[in-house]
Parts: sequence; C-alpha cells; structure tokens
Amino acid sequence: MKLPLRVGVGTAYDSKVRAGSHGLNDTNIAPRDRQHGGYRPGRAARRALLSEGDDQSRAQVTMIGNDLASHLFPGVDPIGHELLIEGRPS
Repeated sequence: MKLPLRVGVGTAYDSKVRAGSHGLNDTNIAPRDRQHGGYRPGRAARRALLSEGDDQSRAQVTMIGNDLASHLFPGVDPIGHELLIEGRPS
C-alpha cells in the first residue's frame, strides 16, 4: 500500500442486546463506518445503508440481521425503534 486514501480499524465482540422486554446475550457486534462497510447483502433485516450524514454526525445507527430483528422486534418493523447494546442506546 503506497498512498492509502482511507485507513480504518475494525473489531468484533459479543455483547448483550435488548429491545423492550426482549433481549439476547452473546450477540456479535461488529462496529463499522460508512467507508468500511460491513454490510453483506441478504443478511440485513431490510436493505438500508448508512448515509454520509449518519457517518459525519456519528449518528447512533445500527444495522441488524433478520434473525436478530425477528427475535427482538417480533411482528414489528425494527426501523425507528431503540436497541440497547450493553444498556446504551444504539
């Protein structure tokens, strides 16, 4: 790599997640920014990508997969609802 335009560091960890009265332990969390992606087609509950504005303002936006969405938000569209990761809003 001679002159990289952007460089990022990523990590993944397991954490507790909760939405209302539903929760899961040991959920894999993989923080990403818009430039470094992490979105894998077919895994997100609904295809919605982070916007440039989300990234610039460091918005608390979370993308979740279908399995997590159906467990934490049964019968409800998860978009716009609060998700807690280790007790912090996300």
